[in-house]
Amino acid sequence: MIQRLYEQDAKGIVDEDLIDEVGVSFLARIQSIERVGDALSGQAHCPHCDETIDHPMEKEAWIECEPCRWRITWDDYHRSFRGKYLAASGIKPFLREFADSYPRAQTPRQRLILIDNLIHRFHWELGNTPGATGAKNLIGGKTDDLFNFLEQLAYGDASTPELVETREK
Repeated sequence: MIQRLYEQDAKGIVDEDLIDEVGVSFLARIQSIERVGDALSGQAHCPHCDETIDHPMEKEAWIECEPCRWRITWDDYHRSFRGKYLAASGIKPFLREFADSYPRAQTPRQRLILIDNLIHRFHWELGNTPGATGAKNLIGGKTDDLFNFLEQLAYGDASTPELVETREK
């Protein structure tokens, strides 16, 4: 999906639906990453009513939502996201910036540049941090495959001069 977005852009095709598909999927993933961060800080989110629930992080402790009566043990709740690469690590400010800016972007081009800036930050992180997790958490894949994919996006033929210019900043 991301590669197709860049290929379309390189051909001068503005595919607003594809831009939004990528952007909205990033927003959903960012929300999941933030919710996992909250849960690991002692504040779970109820999946039914979105209530924030303070909880101890003890395996057998119950997380209970008063308004809708949903409940689960911390261990079961934790297992629901364990191993799904939902940690923000050092990219949390970049994710928040994207989540705040993307809905306010007024044109497809502005949204595409926000997507590209976020991907470029991952590319930089992967190139400078062994085992970097930012891109893996948002995009998915093995680190080596992801690095090669991002290298191809950054330096391959599927890039317009405008996107190359934003990367050089």
